[in-house]
Amino acid sequence: MKPIAERIAAGLLFLLPAAWLIPNHYPPWLSAWSDGWALLTLALVAPWVIKGTAKIDRLWLTLLAVAASSVVLQWATGRIYYRGDAHLVLIYLSAFAVALLCGSSMADDGPSDAKVPPPAYALLSGLAMAAVLSVGVALEQWLAPGTFGLWSVDRPPSSRPFGNVAQPNHLSTLSFIGLVAVALLRQYRMLASGTTWLAAVWLVAGMAASGSRTALLQLGALCVLSFATRRRLLLSPGPSTCVAWGGVYLAFTAAWSSVNRLLFGFDLGRSVEQALQSGGTRPGHWITLTDAALREPWFGYGWTQVSAAQMRAAGDHAPIGEHIAHAHNVVLDLVIWTGIPLGVAMSCALLFWFYRTLRECRDPWGFWSTMAALGVLIHALLEYPHTYAYFLVPVGILCGMSGRRVPLPAVRLSARAARMAVLVYAVIFIPVAIEYPNAEAAFRELRMEAARISPQPQHPVTDPHLVLTQLNQLHRFAASRAQPDMPAADLAWMRQVAGRFGYPGVMLRYATAAGLNGQHAEAEATLRSLCHMHPAPRCAEMRDAWRELTTRYPELRSISVPPEQPS
Repeated sequence: MKPIAERIAAGLLFLLPAAWLIPNHYPPWLSAWSDGWALLTLALVAPWVIKGTAKIDRLWLTLLAVAASSVVLQWATGRIYYRGDAHLVLIYLSAFAVALLCGSSMADDGPSDAKVPPPAYALLSGLAMAAVLSVGVALEQWLAPGTFGLWSVDRPPSSRPFGNVAQPNHLSTLSFIGLVAVALLRQYRMLASGTTWLAAVWLVAGMAASGSRTALLQLGALCVLSFATRRRLLLSPGPSTCVAWGGVYLAFTAAWSSVNRLLFGFDLGRSVEQALQSGGTRPGHWITLTDAALREPWFGYGWTQVSAAQMRAAGDHAPIGEHIAHAHNVVLDLVIWTGIPLGVAMSCALLFWFYRTLRECRDPWGFWSTMAALGVLIHALLEYPHTYAYFLVPVGILCGMSGRRVPLPAVRLSARAARMAVLVYAVIFIPVAIEYPNAEAAFRELRMEAARISPQPQHPVTDPHLVLTQLNQLHRFAASRAQPDMPAADLAWMRQVAGRFGYPGVMLRYATAAGLNGQHAEAEATLRSLCHMHPAPRCAEMRDAWRELTTRYPELRSISVPPEQPS
């Protein structure tokens, strides 16, 4: 890489993790600005990094090709209802592919003690710096909310600190990635021992402050695997240091409740016992979505269509009171998206890549970079970090770099093919980047109209989105009315929108339309799913609205409404 290209690439890679520090989170896409930063930075850095031929792990290439093909096929056959949903999935898949190519192109093929290439050093420094600053934001949210003003996300009372990613579990995982980056910098003598320990304790404190159960598993895996590979890898920090970090985490976690009671008079977050005992709503979601997967076993519901799967099965299970767009488990997500055969096969291939990489690893760089990816995978078994570009892009680069340091089967792409991959990614990403700000403004106006803060529009949307077509359907739905004698095609369309978005008002309107057109069983099932998918106040609002509807439409009185749940 030429010096000028190397410096530009290093600067962009250093700024990539700044996605973790962006405080903007607005519907309909809460992570749009953070993910947009990561995706845009990748689009800018790729042409400077990928100059000649590039290698990509054969297994990753196969997985990505199968996934992209299934997305296109599902949209073509109508399993994914809207082109915009398929478009977004392809952006994330292509971004991960380009990140792998960037990592491969940046990797140093020299011996294990070779100097880290400047772009890789810049990325590691950026990851460590962004993680350290994120913990600083979390500290401000904990001790002095509002000090940073608009530069920090407001923390609701009694909630756990979450940095600017606005999710405690994400704060924990980015802190773990930062910890791995610090370890890699120390491994290649780019950080002093004292600085390494200071940064590590700070980041582990952030993991403890988040109250995330995932941190226990991530640090546990780091300790176990560092011991398992100690004879063939000269890790520095070594296994004993990793165990010490785990001990610091347990000490912080054990003291967390007492410190909060001392400072604030009440507990904040979880104790160690609570972290181990509480599973939250996840087990209920997993049971419901497993049932939904068994109802569409062969081809699933389509990529990103977890809401439709939840609506399909929620009414037949205990109320959970939480609408989800992801299964909180990457394996179950893949099964819901693609069906049991393909979902299980892709999950097994993913796990095999980690097993094979760690088994064949002969280099500390390969170990530490794989540990960063493994930390995200562990999190993905309990949540959905795999749907965020601000995790996928840096992890993809690290995976690409580790692949060059591990003797695994790879496919060498010509310079033209590598450049074409970057071009395809840019072509599908840039239109969304241009269109999304207007889409966000239109969605905000739609919410204000629904809340009766803004006047009701006198006509449907006149400036439809060309790429984010799913939002067009939501705007069209908002302008629609439930009435008798509706065409079957209109009812089918309303059902698609209700399944795709799953909002209480959308589900209620579809249930009303179904009831007014003789589909009483469908209306009852939708109302039951509404009450099982959303909190009790939303269900109570539905009952009040249904009582008003029955005075206007007496034919709805024969439809059973879910009874109130005992408090």
